[in-house]
Amino acid sequence: ACYKMTNKGLTALALLTTLTYLSLDGCRKVTDKGVMALSPLTALTSLNLHDCNKVTAKGLKALAALTALTVLDLDGCFKATNGMGLKVLAPLTALTVLNLTNCDVTAEGLKSLAKLTALTNLNLQSCDEVTDEMLTELRPLKSLTSLDLTNCVEVTAEGVRELLASRTTLVDLSIEIDLII
Repeated sequence: ACYKMTNKGLTALALLTTLTYLSLDGCRKVTDKGVMALSPLTALTSLNLHDCNKVTAKGLKALAALTALTVLDLDGCFKATNGMGLKVLAPLTALTVLNLTNCDVTAEGLKSLAKLTALTNLNLQSCDEVTDEMLTELRPLKSLTSLDLTNCVEVTAEGVRELLASRTTLVDLSIEIDLII
């Protein structure tokens, strides 16, 4: 973990304009200002912000410039994804993998992901607010092949059945062990 990384350090990284992969896993001192400093890294294809829990939707908005991103890990960035936070990801149409584990995900947030048509892998593990009804917002994601709903306590067997009925491309589904379909 990079627990000593600060916003100032990220400003220095912004000079690495050919960088394609960046992991800031566990950089809990990083805030919106630090994430905004990454906007010149337009060659970035993979960004890991796991547990950068001070980042909000304001910081995520700066990622819109990173249109080459195919992998984005927001595990634990609950301040960034609540409310309309996911809406700011709409310009990232090349995204194929999005990890929202331990995030505050709303129905409006899931609905805004519909523009991410290249998305193949969506991780919603431990997103307590996700419900059966919210799963219907995933229908436009025709390329989705992998979905993790582990510990989504509001999702029922009926919700999973309905999702599977409309999801012929899904090949990998993670759900609660005691959730019997």
